Parts: sequence; C-alpha cells; structure tokens
Amino acid sequence: MKSGIYKISFDKGRLFYIGSAVDLIKRKRNHLYDLNKKNHCNRKMQNAYNKHGIFDFEILENCGKNSLIKREQHYLDTIKPNLNILKVAFSSIGYKHKKETIDLIKEHSKKKAKCNDWRKKVSKGWFKKGYKPVPQTKETIEKRVKKFTGYKHTEEAREKMSKKAKARDYRKIDISKFIQSGIDASKKPVKQIKENGDFVNFNSITDALRQFKTKQSRHLKNAIATGKIYKKSKWFFIEKT
Repeated sequence: MKSGIYKISFDKGRLFYIGSAVDLIKRKRNHLYDLNKKNHCNRKMQNAYNKHGIFDFEILENCGKNSLIKREQHYLDTIKPNLNILKVAFSSIGYKHKKETIDLIKEHSKKKAKCNDWRKKVSKGWFKKGYKPVPQTKETIEKRVKKFTGYKHTEEAREKMSKKAKARDYRKIDISKFIQSGIDASKKPVKQIKENGDFVNFNSITDALRQFKTKQSRHLKNAIATGKIYKKSKWFFIEKT
C-alpha cells in the first residue's frame, strides 16, 4: 500500500485532475468503479469520462500520510488542474464526529429503517436492473412438482448407476487391514511406487500426506487396502522384518 499524489487525465492530457490518497491502487479502483456506474461525485470528471471513455492514471510522487495535503496543494497551485472542483486540498483522515452528531446520525438511520418507501427502495436494490422475480404461487409450484412426479429411470440407466455406486463403495472395507498388533495404521511406515518405477518411503501415512497438503487419510488407506491407484501411484505398508 503506497500513499502519494496522483493525476487523472483525459483527451491526451488536455483535461486533468489532481488528487491524493493513502492507498493509490485502491483510489484508482474506486474512481473507475464510480465512473463506470455514472455516479461519480465530480461531475466534471464524469462528463469527461462519458465523452472520452479512457483516462490515464499517473503517480506524480509518493509521500507519507502526514505530507499528503501539503504536496497536493503544491500541485493544485502550480499545475492548476481544470477538473478539480475544490481548489484547496482537504482530508478527512483522523476526523472524529462529536457525540451529539453521532447520536443524530443514529436517530436518522432508525427513522429511515422504519420508512416503508425507503425499505422498498433497498429491497429493489438486491435485484439487477430489469430483473423481475417469478412469483412463487401455488400453481407454479404444482407445475414443477408434476414435472418430476412418477418419473422413472430406464433399466440401462439404473444398471449404470448401480455399477458406479458399487465401485465407489469403499467404506465397507475391513478396518482390520489397517490395524496390526495394536498399532495405529496412520503411524505405520508407507511405500509409494510412482508410474516411472521410482519409490519413496515415508515414516507414516500422515507423513506421506504432507506432500499433497492434505490431512484426509481415508483415500490413501483405501488405496493400500484395495491396491487401487492414488495420486498416480501405488501404495503399500512397509512390514518390519
């Protein structure tokens, strides 16, 4: 995050604006967002963007937070930008409202929340422009239910689903394969044999899983018990001799 003074220019530098920001990247993003929404607080800049479309963002200098206003005022006085509405640099950094002002803002917000017109406007804001939600009436719900009521899969589809379900039913593997002589399987040494024939020994399943940045040992245990491929490799317990 860099702070400093920036310049926004249009029409090959003929129209330009001078500003300061604690975070220059974020400020550029905010300007672009407001201009695209056609809701920028600076009408001069908004009109220039509407006409020319593209602007150049140039960092004039990087400086600390404490000297932002002083340096911005220097550029306002020397370069004299034609898109700045205010000719005096100003910042609200560190400004705190009085307690009375905070109470007034809270009271005003509570009154707004109770206003039906305001609540309607807020609720409409959740939807995209031109979007009309479909009313979930009893009739439309019944039509959707009837569409799938009584539907039956073909025998061929049911056989395919059955085969796939049986193939992935690895939870019924005998757990006793993982436990021998009262030793936890996760702590037993493991061998990995890769596709190219190379092999790697690990002190435990937990140690082997670290290379894949996961702690889920279920799939690796399943591969050891059934002889299936896991992570393009075959896996075995190393039996102590």
